[in-house]
Amino acid sequence: IRDHGMFRWILTAMSHPGSVLAVPELDGEPEAMSLFLSPLMDQETTFAVIGDRLLSERLQRSTFARPVDVDQADYIIAPQGSTQGMMSRFRRGTLDYPDRSATLVYRVDSLGYGDLSLTLTGPGVDGQTELEIAGMDKDEFRQLQAANMDFPLGLDALFLDRAGRIAAMARSTRTEGV
Repeated sequence: IRDHGMFRWILTAMSHPGSVLAVPELDGEPEAMSLFLSPLMDQETTFAVIGDRLLSERLQRSTFARPVDVDQADYIIAPQGSTQGMMSRFRRGTLDYPDRSATLVYRVDSLGYGDLSLTLTGPGVDGQTELEIAGMDKDEFRQLQAANMDFPLGLDALFLDRAGRIAAMARSTRTEGV
């Protein structure tokens, strides 16, 4: 039941890019990242965690997903809000199979306010919407923008903050303000 509810939260976030959703189950939860990802990962899923070996071990135990190198991963988790310059290695799909791209999962300090202020447009956005993020470097976001320039190729991104709020941006989302 818990995974089903979390999956619906993630679907809602992906359907409405830039919307910040407060997920009560994640607020103050020390295992928030594992709970957040559990409905998306199973023994068929591959993942890479950047810079946090303990999180990688917890995800492997709780989801049975397989840790791999970043260039093979279905999900790339950046628990410090940065992929540490490795984004060029991530799978972006192919024209025949754009769905074979990786999904980035960022842990950030806060969603809804912060020094990174973005204007989002595209599918799922009514006109335009604003998203502010604290704890994500502007250069990191510029790399994400560049990775998504050749739609339908690109990287979807999920965001989780320390208060249990989530947001998402599909690779079709266009951003300004960086």
